[in-house]
This record gives sequence, structure tokens and C-alpha cells, in this order.
Amino acid sequence: SDVALLYNDRAVLENHHISAAFRLVREEEHNILCNLSKEEYSIEKSKVLSLVLHCADISHPAKDWELHEKWTGFLLEEFFRQGDREQELGLPFSPLCDRKNTLVAESQIGFIDFIVDPSFQVMGDMLEKVMSPLHQQGSNPGLSIRNIDEAISEEVFENKEKRDKSTSTSSLCSRPGTPKSPASP
Repeated sequence: SDVALLYNDRAVLENHHISAAFRLVREEEHNILCNLSKEEYSIEKSKVLSLVLHCADISHPAKDWELHEKWTGFLLEEFFRQGDREQELGLPFSPLCDRKNTLVAESQIGFIDFIVDPSFQVMGDMLEKVMSPLHQQGSNPGLSIRNIDEAISEEVFENKEKRDKSTSTSSLCSRPGTPKSPASP
């Protein structure tokens, strides 16, 4: 497809959606990033995407027990196969790769405490700043799910006619009590 060619067949949907989202927030009335500082805003798009994908990738401890247990089994089996190969090659075991000595419960506690929780803390801090304008503008008639959905559709399907911008003329960051950010997309 054209989209696959555009992104060189690498994480096509992920790249396409993040690109559409960043194009959308360039419009002031849809700029949910307006509360970020210049420094925060200047984070490369690839880092934002990496953080989102990383959190999604390590999110199984936040799922229901059966799903978490299933994913833990898949991941540990992958690690153990690596450990088996390391043993065949006479190499020392990498962490969590020794199937005879890895303590599953302790490994999951460490995984959650040292990888999942810090990653989700960073993501939570970012989301809090991003979502704040939406919560503050809950009564904004120009900011409806339908308007946002139409704007995303326009960005995703560029061949559609430009929508009438008169239906969403107010900015998320121009309301009283909402600070203007020095960041400009």
C-alpha cells in the first residue's frame, strides 16, 4: 500500500497514527500538547512513539492475572531458550536466562518495580500534561469527540475535502485559566 511504502514497511500503522496525531496537534484548536514546556515539546517524535510502544510492550503486569501469567510464561521461555544457547556456547547466563535458577515471582517483582513502574510514571506524567486541556475544556462545544474524530479522519485520509473549521474555532489553550505554552508545534 501507499502507506506501507511511505514508512518503508516498518511499524506502518504505528508510524501512520503517530504522524496523523502530530499533524493534528499543529492545529491550535486540537493542540492537546499546549501545556508542555518547550523542552518537553522538543522531545523527538520518535522518542514519544518509543515511550508509548515501550509501555504497551511491557504492560502485561497491568492486565488480568491470566493474561499476565500467559505473557510471563512466553517471555521467560524466550529468555530460557537464550540461556540454553548461551550454555551451549560456554557463555555465562544473561539475567533471567538460567531456567534452573531463575525465580519467577522475584523476577516479576523486580520487573514491575524497576522497569514497568518507572516507565508508567514517565508516561503518566506526560499524559497528565496532555490530558489537562481536554479536562479543562469539557464544556467547549467546539471540542467534541465527533470534531476530533473528523479531524483525525481528515489527516488519515488526505484525499477528503477540508472540513469546515467554523465548527471548532476555539483553542484548547486560549480559554481563561489555561496557560499558554511557549511550545509551538
